[in-house]
Amino acid sequence: MLVLLGMLVPVLFAGRDRALEATDLSQLKQLDMARLLYTEDYDGRPSWTTESLVRTGAVPARLLSSPGDPHPEGQANLWRKRRRGGNAALPPTGYKDSYLTVRDMTQALVSEVVESPSGGWLVALTKPIVVADTVLRFEPDSTYHRMAVAGGVLHRRVRWRSEESSSGSAFYPLSLFTDDPMLSGELRP
Repeated sequence: MLVLLGMLVPVLFAGRDRALEATDLSQLKQLDMARLLYTEDYDGRPSWTTESLVRTGAVPARLLSSPGDPHPEGQANLWRKRRRGGNAALPPTGYKDSYLTVRDMTQALVSEVVESPSGGWLVALTKPIVVADTVLRFEPDSTYHRMAVAGGVLHRRVRWRSEESSSGSAFYPLSLFTDDPMLSGELRP
């Protein structure tokens, strides 16, 4: 009986994780479609933030809440709080927000380069690629730059180094948007 239970538990947990990822990808498809439509409507305006999509009524706020995100305010809001510094352009939203767009990232990282070039790094969950230190410098050949240009959907785990030298790990997705061909989460070479 214990052997059977030992075999079933990993399968059940894997199924749950796949269901959470499928929900995330479905919601990201809807968000990306809204973003693309609004970009076309506004004559090539740069990618919209998730907050701007909700504010204009393009998507409902509930679409931004990942079922796998354990934070009451949402991973994206937690990220904004930790990254905000003096940047008034990126306040946390008044609803649970689990997702970030490339525009959110760009605004926050440019601000961080100017104000406080230290803090966090990104670890890919879909592939064993660590994007460290190059995130804030935007080198043309860096992994992050290629991801930003390709716009790939990649679930990332965000880790933080605090001023007290202790470390914490945020749980769920920092997500970059894409069109359907790349929704597998594969990183282009």
